[in-house]
Amino acid sequence: VAASFFSRPHLVGAVGDDFPRKYINLYRRHGIDLQGLQQLSGQTFHWSGEYEVNMNNRCTLDTV
Repeated sequence: VAASFFSRPHLVGAVGDDFPRKYINLYRRHGIDLQGLQQLSGQTFHWSGEYEVNMNNRCTLDTV
Protein backbone atom coordinates (compact mmCIF):
# COMPACT_ATOMS: atom_id res chain seq x y z
CA VAL A 1 0.00 0.00 0.00
CA ALA A 2 2.82 2.43 0.86
CA ALA A 3 4.31 2.03 -2.63
CA SER A 4 1.01 3.15 -4.17
CA PHE A 5 1.71 6.70 -2.98
CA PHE A 6 4.79 6.89 -5.23
CA SER A 7 4.21 4.40 -8.07
CA ARG A 8 1.75 1.94 -9.61
CA PRO A 9 2.49 -1.37 -7.86
CA HIS A 10 1.60 -4.74 -9.36
CA LEU A 11 0.79 -7.56 -6.94
CA VAL A 12 1.86 -11.07 -7.96
CA GLY A 13 0.90 -14.11 -5.90
CA ALA A 14 -1.79 -16.57 -4.92
CA VAL A 15 -4.28 -16.48 -2.07
CA GLY A 16 -6.94 -18.92 -0.89
CA ASP A 17 -10.64 -18.29 -0.41
CA ASP A 18 -9.93 -17.50 3.24
CA PHE A 19 -8.04 -14.32 2.25
CA PRO A 20 -10.07 -11.37 3.63
CA ARG A 21 -11.99 -9.46 0.94
CA LYS A 22 -11.27 -6.22 2.83
CA TYR A 23 -7.62 -6.43 1.73
CA ILE A 24 -8.55 -6.94 -1.93
CA ASN A 25 -10.78 -3.86 -1.65
CA LEU A 26 -7.99 -1.91 0.08
CA TYR A 27 -5.53 -2.73 -2.71
CA ARG A 28 -8.07 -1.69 -5.35
CA ARG A 29 -8.78 1.62 -3.58
CA HIS A 30 -5.05 2.36 -3.67
CA GLY A 31 -4.84 1.61 -7.39
CA ILE A 32 -2.72 -1.53 -6.98
CA ASP A 33 -2.82 -3.74 -10.09
CA LEU A 34 -4.21 -7.14 -9.09
CA GLN A 35 -3.97 -8.88 -12.49
CA GLY A 36 -1.13 -11.05 -11.13
CA LEU A 37 -3.13 -12.15 -8.09
CA GLN A 38 -4.69 -15.61 -8.30
CA GLN A 39 -7.52 -16.50 -5.96
CA LEU A 40 -7.51 -20.28 -5.50
CA SER A 41 -9.84 -22.63 -3.67
CA GLY A 42 -8.61 -23.78 -0.27
CA GLN A 43 -6.64 -22.07 2.46
CA THR A 44 -3.92 -19.50 1.89
CA PHE A 45 -0.41 -20.89 2.47
CA HIS A 46 1.32 -19.41 5.51
CA TRP A 47 5.03 -19.54 6.41
CA SER A 48 6.73 -18.09 9.44
CA GLY A 49 10.40 -18.29 10.24
CA GLU A 50 13.47 -16.55 11.54
CA TYR A 51 16.52 -15.45 9.58
CA GLU A 52 20.02 -15.47 11.02
CA VAL A 53 21.99 -12.22 11.20
CA ASN A 54 23.69 -12.86 7.82
CA MET A 55 20.24 -13.35 6.17
CA ASN A 56 21.60 -16.41 4.31
CA ASN A 57 20.19 -19.00 6.69
CA ARG A 58 16.68 -19.38 8.01
CA CYS A 59 14.74 -21.59 10.35
CA THR A 60 11.13 -22.49 9.53
CA LEU A 61 8.93 -22.12 12.59
CA ASP A 62 5.52 -22.95 11.13
CA THR A 63 3.71 -23.69 7.87
CA VAL A 64 -0.01 -23.96 7.27
